[in-house]
Amino acid sequence: MDINLLISEFLNHMEKTLRRSSNTIRAYGNDLKKFRTFLENRGYDLAKIDTIVLQEFAAELALQGLSSSTIHRIIYTTRGFITFLEDRKIIAHNVSRPQLPRLERKLPEFLTFEEISRILNLPRNSFREIRDLAIVACLYYGGLRVSELCNLQMDDVWFGSPAHIIVRMGKGMKDRIVPLNEDARLKMHDYMKIRREFVRVHTSFFFLSVRGKPLDASSVYRIVQNTARRAGISRRIHPHVFRHSFATHLLQRGVNVRIVQDLLGHASMSTTSKYLHVGDTEKLSAVQLLSLV
Repeated sequence: MDINLLISEFLNHMEKTLRRSSNTIRAYGNDLKKFRTFLENRGYDLAKIDTIVLQEFAAELALQGLSSSTIHRIIYTTRGFITFLEDRKIIAHNVSRPQLPRLERKLPEFLTFEEISRILNLPRNSFREIRDLAIVACLYYGGLRVSELCNLQMDDVWFGSPAHIIVRMGKGMKDRIVPLNEDARLKMHDYMKIRREFVRVHTSFFFLSVRGKPLDASSVYRIVQNTARRAGISRRIHPHVFRHSFATHLLQRGVNVRIVQDLLGHASMSTTSKYLHVGDTEKLSAVQLLSLV
């Protein structure tokens, strides 16, 4: 039984049949490499694995110092792989859910209104600065994931009334429409007017690198870092922080959580609810100001 071949078949199934993103496929591949190494080091036969083996794998990951959230993700991937093999009668149905370390609940990192304002009000004196602020505006006002921003097409952006973007095949394979406010519309429209300065060969991707190629996640990360630094924000900022900020600021301003769920493209309310805890923390801080002690 060639585990490398089986992993390749599983990843191909996830990509071609379930249409998972390239980033997700890459993460699955890295997770399953750890599982393969574990089996090889222990001398375990893939055909005979059971819940106890999976429990041992989780324990070894913990000994490596990995966080509980990382362990949960790796085990989730591994169980998906095992289910794939069970469904194809390659292995027997011997594996149930193992006990895992309690998942740490971390508050999502977000920027303050003042920090967002400093970034979005930066001067735009060059083609690159116009593009970079259009990217930040799209991430923040649209609540987009970085993969969704990179895959945005010219036909997905509408500057008419009401202005909006269509996020196609987002996480969970669902399209969604995200309205744009006036500031986002202006910044993205200003970029579109000078987009031809980036074009080297015809492409339908909306955001381009200075060489005229579609942006990737690492490029967007560098753009976000440089833009934040221009605004005097020294801590490390990643693109997803703008999505967190989008959700948090909407909830802080009283927007119904179900509307936020739709805008983010979350299938489950429980995913959106993590942002409510940020608001709860702020409410607690606010009432503490009334203390006479």
